Amino acid sequence: MFMCTKMIVHVIIFLCFITSTINGEQYDTRGTLIYEDLSCKPIKLQPNDPLPTSYDCNEAFDNPCFYQDKNYQLNEVMPWQLSLQSCSSSCRCKSEGFTCAMLRCPEIGLVTLSKPDCYHIYSLNECCNSGEICPPFDEVPRCEVDGKMYMKGQKFYPNNTNLHCICTEEFNGKFESAYCRKIACGLSMKNRDEINKRCAPFYSDTNKRQCPTSWICPSDEFKDEIKVSNKQKPRGSCIYGDKQLQMGDYFDRKELDYINRADRIVRCACKVPPLLTCLTKNLKPWN
Repeated sequence: MFMCTKMIVHVIIFLCFITSTINGEQYDTRGTLIYEDLSCKPIKLQPNDPLPTSYDCNEAFDNPCFYQDKNYQLNEVMPWQLSLQSCSSSCRCKSEGFTCAMLRCPEIGLVTLSKPDCYHIYSLNECCNSGEICPPFDEVPRCEVDGKMYMKGQKFYPNNTNLHCICTEEFNGKFESAYCRKIACGLSMKNRDEINKRCAPFYSDTNKRQCPTSWICPSDEFKDEIKVSNKQKPRGSCIYGDKQLQMGDYFDRKELDYINRADRIVRCACKVPPLLTCLTKNLKPWN
């Protein structure tokens, strides 16, 4: 349920109280956005279960140029409106998957602003900025979401959603398609090699599992000894490289974290098949 009021105090502000169920869709905290990005089919043990227990990704795994429920033919070009959502461009289907140009927006580091107190503005379905707005800001519409204020054209990512939104003067507190869309990871364009190897997505933010931070892949350098869970297991299994893990099974891997000067212990577990889910278990600082 949404409750919104419109107030005018030199600027236009939209104040909204928003529940965690957005437009009838329940937010899943388990890191399942990757499956939606790959157009995998959700599987529920019971029709009335609130969330899927696993996903069928066979079509995405077997077809290297499968994206948003479409299997692109050899040399077919993806519409730019789709590829730009994940900051990819000029994507063409090849035998091994899409070949794309990865965009690096010129506004990184704010070097493209004409004045330091200006800000970049964005459109919903593009990657890089589409211009700027400079002071005075008195008449610029603003949106308040999750206790934060955004000005017209600024991006925001609402809590408890997998949405990417743009503040507009029409924003009414409901996350609708006019100013919000699903976050596009673009895994089929950017991570086809990791998908083919059945690597495991790693999330550095354990509370907000959206697009993977990186991937944990099978390697001769690491043994990745599988630990079998003794808990009663629901149906389902995960694949990691050429290994199959049952629900609850896991392995730990130690990695060097030079930023935090620590050994990072990463645990990859079978939680929502078919891929593993990797999170930081703990950090062991170097002495």
